[in-house]
Amino acid sequence: MAKAYVTVNRLDRARGVLKRLARSCPHYTIPSLRLIALDIEQDRLQAARQHKRTLSERLTGEERALLNSVFRLRAEGRTEPMWRAFSRLDQRIEQRIAPHKQELFKQCSEQLRQRD
Repeated sequence: MAKAYVTVNRLDRARGVLKRLARSCPHYTIPSLRLIALDIEQDRLQAARQHKRTLSERLTGEERALLNSVFRLRAEGRTEPMWRAFSRLDQRIEQRIAPHKQELFKQCSEQLRQRD
């Protein structure tokens, strides 16, 4: 859903979906990561840093180093290398969680139903 909202430039809606998923499914790191990307894209750096602190606890050391480099590159104004680093981070996390994705989706679905 969030990706579709981004595609049609409904960024507030995308942010809402991602926040809800990140809050309801903290074990699934992708929504938090995508929320950071959206915050960076919209220059909401304080919010991005806040999400980074929460997400960092659930990353491997290598993933955490990549996330730190994203923020360092952003601070240096190096946008293109920043997005490349972000893409590498996204791919690494996707690869790490791939074997568990079906179970993660099941858990998220159950938690979202309980909150509704």
